[in-house]
Amino acid sequence: MEEHSWANQIHQTRGIPLSERGFTYIEMMLSFALVMSFFPLIFGFFYQITSSVKMQLAEYQLWEQFDQFQIQLMYDAANGVKMVESDNHFIMIMKDGREVRYTVKNKQLIRSLKQSEKSPFKGNTILLYHIKKIHYEQLPKGWKMHVTLSDQGAIFKGIAYIWGRIDE
Repeated sequence: MEEHSWANQIHQTRGIPLSERGFTYIEMMLSFALVMSFFPLIFGFFYQITSSVKMQLAEYQLWEQFDQFQIQLMYDAANGVKMVESDNHFIMIMKDGREVRYTVKNKQLIRSLKQSEKSPFKGNTILLYHIKKIHYEQLPKGWKMHVTLSDQGAIFKGIAYIWGRIDE
């Protein structure tokens, strides 16, 4: 009988039975393995969310950039009377004789202004960054520009129209 009471004292610590004392080593290792198996899933989920947010932000920035370009193009087209296109630039001739040149250089669309026929083009304003492709198409009453922008994996394709007095 005494051995039995001594065994009970060994298996009890401060009045807590063996079954309620906590994890054994095997249980602890299994729990640790289960918890650690969820970490890659959680980190993968957060990585997908952050990369998706970055992609959406890059697409929005490309759209905003193209929108600002269209505003400038509409302002110039309101005063333009003729447009001449070549491989990497096109020139819009205004009512007052000024010329506006849009040049594609280093994946950027640059706007320059020429005040008179004898003066050089001045003022290099960058209107579009990250140009992947640009294509001009002459229409019966204007021009159509196909612009493809690409940045950080995001791709934006836009079409800009120049209507009105151009080449009438």
